Amino acid sequence: MDTTPFSRAAESCGRMLSFLISWTSCRIWIICHLLHMCTTLSFCQKNKTGETMRIVINSTVTSQKEKTGIATFASNLLKAINKLAADNSYDIFTLNDRELEAAGKEGFKIHSFPGLFHRLPVEFSWICWYLWQYTGFNLQLGAIKPDVYLSLDFSLPGYRKCPRVCMVYDLTPLLLEGAYPARFKARYKMQVDHAVKHADIVVTISEAARKDILAYFTVDPEKIKVIYPGFDESTFTPEKDPENDSGVLHGHGINYPYILYLGALENKKNIPRLIEAFEKVKKDVDIPHRLVLGGKRSWNDVEIFKKIDGSPVRNDISYIGYVPYRDLPVLLRNADVFVFPSLSEGFGIPPLEAMACGVPVITSDSSSLPEVVADAGLLVDPHDVDMMAGAVSRVLSDRELRLDMINRGLQRAKLFSWQKAAQDMLDILAKV
Repeated sequence: MDTTPFSRAAESCGRMLSFLISWTSCRIWIICHLLHMCTTLSFCQKNKTGETMRIVINSTVTSQKEKTGIATFASNLLKAINKLAADNSYDIFTLNDRELEAAGKEGFKIHSFPGLFHRLPVEFSWICWYLWQYTGFNLQLGAIKPDVYLSLDFSLPGYRKCPRVCMVYDLTPLLLEGAYPARFKARYKMQVDHAVKHADIVVTISEAARKDILAYFTVDPEKIKVIYPGFDESTFTPEKDPENDSGVLHGHGINYPYILYLGALENKKNIPRLIEAFEKVKKDVDIPHRLVLGGKRSWNDVEIFKKIDGSPVRNDISYIGYVPYRDLPVLLRNADVFVFPSLSEGFGIPPLEAMACGVPVITSDSSSLPEVVADAGLLVDPHDVDMMAGAVSRVLSDRELRLDMINRGLQRAKLFSWQKAAQDMLDILAKV
């Protein structure tokens, strides 16, 4: 049987199908290319100080249910900006409206994923956000025509018709070996590198973090700015409320004197050495204190719990889980000492809040932490367990030292405020 006609027909259909696929791909490429051109041409002129601005802010980083330092910074900065500059127009892009409940929505026009995305878990919404910011987000920005774009993390959209400012809080995932999974580290490096290269201004939260960025990436030093975080002066105070405080402490199972650590249970927080230092203090000095650990669990906290379970003083170590924001000042002002032995921090908000609550602070002499406490706290080598234990013993036994640290800490804390952070950010946005 002659199959030539069938072969020819099959070949013809194949060519047609190939053409249709190629043409479809070509059209998609043309559309994407035109969209890219539309969002990258005609850069706007720089804003002048004093002008009313239309500011777009990407606040997706605030979506954490159990907020850590970065989300705390972003949420409080938004709240302070909203109070400070009513003349400006703000378009806030979020994953879910619930993110901005604490930021005060009145002065903000909120944009978030429509329909289905409001009902998605935040973790899945993040994936959608990264896809959306390079497609539909560009079109939305084109319709808004902002004077300046601010990202409270290091993600940048393709839209380039106005100056773009982003946050890079620290380079800990790149600098601290083994602190984060290799895949996360690679993705983090790629994203931060893109932000540093393409943003008009990069804002970080300490001089130490700024130096790390300048050392790690090839970038103009004038492009990297520093804005220090603040604390809530109405919440973090040394004044105790016996009835309320007692109820909060009882809720966390605390009815004893304690040494406090607050922060995520991550490798970089150096908690195993803190436990070793506590063991040494309990062995060398007769103290009734327990070690209270409060904070969000992380992907690599198994070794921390093994350390607790294997400790000879495990009955005097309490992990109380993630601490709600409203409970933080109560736990801080009722502690006898706050210890924060982190190996690397972009800033370190917990030591600042501890000083504001009138608690002696012991922290690391590395990364940004000396910028936070200066001479108001005791700085220790985070790798030296004996030094850490000695500092704890001194604070608990030397009343004069303790009172001096409390007074210095209260004065030191006054140098930091969210209002100042917000004003510094608005100044940057006006001048970029």
